[in-house]
Amino acid sequence: MDWHNDRTETERNLSPLDNSTCNVKYLLTNIKGDTLDSSYALTDSIFKCKPNEMITGFWIALTNMHIGDSVTTVIPYTAGYGAYGSGSVPPFSTLIFQIKLLSIPGLEK
Repeated sequence: MDWHNDRTETERNLSPLDNSTCNVKYLLTNIKGDTLDSSYALTDSIFKCKPNEMITGFWIALTNMHIGDSVTTVIPYTAGYGAYGSGSVPPFSTLIFQIKLLSIPGLEK
């Protein structure tokens, strides 16, 4: 994972649990740089998800982040959509996610 922020500024912030509802922004591209999916296409650009309901690579990235972190992570097909693909993601695709963890509503006070 490639961090886009100073981790010393976010290290005391909360990290999501496996079943935490998280508010994130993300951009998904393939290794050629073609956009496959993006939360920025949504009206408010915020995607709500739980790490344990996502592909393995996204789950690992998200549970290693703190609120305010922004990362780029490269996910091999074995931790992505595998040999079958999904929607606009072809089988055996290496994925590149840019993820920003905005908040964890259930854990924040």
